[in-house]
Amino acid sequence: MAGVDLVSVKEILGHRDIETTLRYAHLAPGHLRDAVN
Repeated sequence: MAGVDLVSVKEILGHRDIETTLRYAHLAPGHLRDAVN
């Protein structure tokens, strides 16, 4: 997820907490990157 702002990912995915985003960020980096693109 190099270069992807996690706060933006949090908003796009509809997470209330950045902790939720961080929990999933290491599990599926490709899916999160696709969501941002």
